[in-house]
Amino acid sequence: MAREEVQAPTELDRLRQENVWIKSEISKLNRFMFGMPASSPMSMDKISQTERYIELASSAVDELLKLGMANAPLWNRNVQRVTENLNFVEYARTFRPCLGTRPQGFVPEATRASCVIPMSSLTLVKALLDADKYREMFTSMIGSCSTMEVFSNGIGGSRNGALQLMKTEIQLPSNTVLVRSMKFIRFTVKREGGPWVVVDLSVDNGLEGHLTRRCPSGCILEDMPNGITKVTWIEHTEYPNRLMHNKYVRLIRSGVAFGAQRWINALLRHCACFRAITSNNNNLFVSVRRSLKALAQRMTSRFCDAICLTDGQHWRLVSVAPGASKIMARNSIAVREPAGAVLCVTHSYWTVARHQHLFNLLMNNDLRHLLDMIAHRFATREYICFALSQDEANSHCISTFDSNEHPVTVLQEATSDMTGSLIVYSALSSRSATAAMNEASSTSQITLFPAGLGIVPVYGENGSEDGSMVTVGFNLSHPGQDMWSIDIHTVNTMNRLMDRIVRGINTLIAQHGQ
Repeated sequence: MAREEVQAPTELDRLRQENVWIKSEISKLNRFMFGMPASSPMSMDKISQTERYIELASSAVDELLKLGMANAPLWNRNVQRVTENLNFVEYARTFRPCLGTRPQGFVPEATRASCVIPMSSLTLVKALLDADKYREMFTSMIGSCSTMEVFSNGIGGSRNGALQLMKTEIQLPSNTVLVRSMKFIRFTVKREGGPWVVVDLSVDNGLEGHLTRRCPSGCILEDMPNGITKVTWIEHTEYPNRLMHNKYVRLIRSGVAFGAQRWINALLRHCACFRAITSNNNNLFVSVRRSLKALAQRMTSRFCDAICLTDGQHWRLVSVAPGASKIMARNSIAVREPAGAVLCVTHSYWTVARHQHLFNLLMNNDLRHLLDMIAHRFATREYICFALSQDEANSHCISTFDSNEHPVTVLQEATSDMTGSLIVYSALSSRSATAAMNEASSTSQITLFPAGLGIVPVYGENGSEDGSMVTVGFNLSHPGQDMWSIDIHTVNTMNRLMDRIVRGINTLIAQHGQ
């Protein structure tokens, strides 16, 4: 219970009411799940485990609601990044940790952000309980996600009281920032006449190799008129300090990489994209937009997963050195991939250019022409493009590359917000491009070897942006060889190609400021 001296009486009354409500809902769920005949196949061990998870979920809901309603001094607002950071001194005074004492060497990170989305709260709750939809909604952020066990679908299947065990990998597209692998319970509960609460809480405490501890995190969803929902998102994690790359400590601790604002921005982008696809204010058929979106989403997912080594991908490390590219290889396994090896080359570095300025440079057609000439030796010419939102920075494009031999069709997805930018593209055969423009069902068979770059702002101690972390990556097919036969000549060729791309980016920055 929060301290009385830092809460107004009306706030305390409200918190007490919340506690009564939570206990009532948990009691209903217990009766629903365990009020069964003795002949039920559920074992006593299973019942005991479920009861423990419900008890943990009850405490987590209680804490999340209090964190959602509280303001200063519990939360410190960062005006420049439009987000809030948890005051851990005040937090320690106010709450008893649901996960117990923080392990030695672990550091906390907690942020809060909010928005309004054109979606009902129940629709979002259902999506968050569906592992595939959850990953689809946050494509570049979630490397993998699975539901390990469902304990309850809620009272009467209503999702009110739904409880399940999940496992996920949360990533930042960079080969220098470690993936956060977590195993947690997800619990959803609806207050009568009030908000939905979706709360996550780690349950393995790092004993199974999931080094990131997920403290009570999730969202509070309040229905508003006209089918819209106010979302308050809270991210609270603990992780070993030693896992952070020294160069990017400030990036991680600022909350830009994994904080609440990044989840909120991804959610807003998802809603805007859905609206753009279904809108009649576009010269492309809805079926074409759906097809392009499905293909672009798969392309971006493959790009991020290869850089971060998520989604069960198995790569052989071929070459890596400080300040140089990281080169990995695997044998082709996907449908329609040419027989042979697939190479993934990545490189992350810091630049003085601010992330939005650099993104704008790369999205400028005339300047992008310069980069493509330096990096790929041919130029881009836009063919078809549709915006993913009212913000022109977020778009899907079908383009052609003019080369000396023959034109190459390219699919590109570009997304950008205050927490970072991502540009991913992949060459398509003429047949694949035609399929993408006609049938969404056929896009799963299209071969993709994506390339691109991610740009993340890096903030200084005073809260101002000091520059950006840029991650460049590309995937290439190497027919006729397997992953064990990649030679030094291939390694040198890949390093030269990466060097050309980085030089091209640096040339744009040098010529057009920071």
